[in-house]
Amino acid sequence: MIIRPYFPPPVYLPPPVYAPPYYEAPRPWVGPVPAAVIWDLFPRDLYDSLSYGVRTTHERVFVAALTSEIGVTQSWRSRQLRGEITVIDEGFYGSSFCRDVVQTIRTPWFKRTADGRVCLRRGQAWRLVTY
Repeated sequence: MIIRPYFPPPVYLPPPVYAPPYYEAPRPWVGPVPAAVIWDLFPRDLYDSLSYGVRTTHERVFVAALTSEIGVTQSWRSRQLRGEITVIDEGFYGSSFCRDVVQTIRTPWFKRTADGRVCLRRGQAWRLVTY
């Protein structure tokens, strides 16, 4: 009689699952931002006086500001123009998630500041609520 050493059957241990860090958690304020939301805060003559490149730069920075932390100023610069966008508050307004935004565009001749509240409902685009 041959006696073989005893080997227990293999046991599968799944790898540990950790919760993602808070900065990787999905953010509720991610959604498309129509250009009208950005520019309705300013007078129409300002929109008409800016070049297409400056407008698209401001729109990209506005989208970045909506996804940044409260109080962080996103800025851009283009030859003689510069702008800053800051989210100053956030919260729920009815069933929508809202952020209060202050944006400034400066030229050598004038400075225009606009503030307002933009809100996002689940599955929809951002919309302007107050200005």
